[in-house]
Amino acid sequence: MLRWLLFIFMISLPFMGMCLGYSDSSKKFEAIEQRPKTRLAYADLSAPSRLPDKVSASFDDNFGFREVLIDGYAALLYKLFRKTINQERVVAGKDDFFFLGNYFSQVIDANRGRLKITDRKIHSYVEALLCRQRAAERQGIEFYLAVAPNKHSIYPEKLPPWCNPKKAGNLYDRFYLQAEKSDLNLIKIKDRLLFLKPQYGEMLYQKSDSHWTDLGAYIAAKEVLTHFGDAKVCLPANLSSLEHARFYKFGDLLTMARITSLFGPEDFYNEFLKWPESTGSLSMKSLLPDAVSNSFSSVPDNFQIAYLNDCIIKNNRVKSGLKCLFLRDSFCTQMSPFFNQAFSEIIYLHYEKAENSNFSELLERFKPDMVVFEFVERQLLSTRVHSVNNSLDNLPKLSRDNSYKKKVKRVFGEKFILREISFVADKKGLELSLLWESRISQKLKYINAVHLVDQQGNIIDQVDRKQNLQERTAAAGEQWSESFFFSTERLENINALAFALYASPDRLLTVDSGVRDWQNKRLIVSRSEWGKDFSGPLDDVERENR
Repeated sequence: MLRWLLFIFMISLPFMGMCLGYSDSSKKFEAIEQRPKTRLAYADLSAPSRLPDKVSASFDDNFGFREVLIDGYAALLYKLFRKTINQERVVAGKDDFFFLGNYFSQVIDANRGRLKITDRKIHSYVEALLCRQRAAERQGIEFYLAVAPNKHSIYPEKLPPWCNPKKAGNLYDRFYLQAEKSDLNLIKIKDRLLFLKPQYGEMLYQKSDSHWTDLGAYIAAKEVLTHFGDAKVCLPANLSSLEHARFYKFGDLLTMARITSLFGPEDFYNEFLKWPESTGSLSMKSLLPDAVSNSFSSVPDNFQIAYLNDCIIKNNRVKSGLKCLFLRDSFCTQMSPFFNQAFSEIIYLHYEKAENSNFSELLERFKPDMVVFEFVERQLLSTRVHSVNNSLDNLPKLSRDNSYKKKVKRVFGEKFILREISFVADKKGLELSLLWESRISQKLKYINAVHLVDQQGNIIDQVDRKQNLQERTAAAGEQWSESFFFSTERLENINALAFALYASPDRLLTVDSGVRDWQNKRLIVSRSEWGKDFSGPLDDVERENR
């Protein structure tokens, strides 16, 4: 009897702890899980069919003594098998190295060469980046692409054996190969770090964090600045002119793996570099969503911009007059003290924030001498990188002698209406524009997919682009245009274009009319010559010679 009472008591502990509030704090939960806690609300009662799943998810996120039980299991798993509790998020490597898992942009599979992506598809991403470069060059502005390498690419020997990359199929290496064949101005940060790795060993990246150390950031910044004429003289030639010290701290990967208790702070460190200070030379003005703050305020010389802190930095000691627009992500944070010392003015803007602005409008607004587009390697094939607005101003200038406009009315899921399809075609390729209208007031949270298909309807190539990265709300009746460009090479052996809208791959919106497939969830527009021979009835066909 005593055994049964003890058993019932033990299995009831999580529920009792939940009632008493003994669970992960919301702050710790979000730091580890990278999402908010699931909680039940009165509104959930209005959807009975979803209530069981919501109750289950809420219990999973809030059961009593959750922190003690999961942390204990995570510690035991790591001690016995050198595995993390969730290898999709964090992978434990050799010599106390930790790496991001496949949850983050399928980084492990991409590094191993297990992602089946065609050369044509990779070429399309290079082409999207070239659109930005051409837009800058048309205004006399230099454009450079700076890709911060994944830790997996710099320290592949520290990955566990099952993560060993297959060099021939490495997705990132394939991208770089195609980029080098194009006119894209690619700064080879990865090559420089690998060249200096024998000299600095394990000091280039933080073992328990996904980011590089200050030393790795210094090397990357120096490589970027060598492309900018007089700016390179502003950076010290070597580390001997900088004061540096070891700063001990846990990284975010240990937190996500829930095993910080197994290590002491002295087990992990960052090589912290200090720029010699000279009071009053730097000043900062914050960039707001649609404007800038009114005035500049003084900041320290070695000022490091915070992640997602969009701002303008001025340095009154730099006399070159050079102004740089830096589209960036978190890897720029540790490079920023070096860039602050190299330019008279530098504008830091997270590339996701730039989605709401036409790229050419950004150039016109800030009038920089050069643009650096920096992002981490694992985002190379992400729609977030390629969704910086690709408007007609960014596309190659095509002849308008062969221009066609098709007025249509195709309703997608009772939410959106495709009003118009426009084509401009010449020897360079095809320029496609889609005119959309929102039927209701709603968030623009869907993904606009354009498929290039063969005669059997198989996808040969595709572009998937979020309607709006910030998911702004569109009013009922509001219209907007989406523009795409496909080079002549990408159009080879393509028989039709197919259009779809989806919130997730298994939730495509149904199309009400026109030539369709996939159970009426994909609109097909077939042509023997681009812009001429459509299949299926289209309303009010109009040819425009512009």
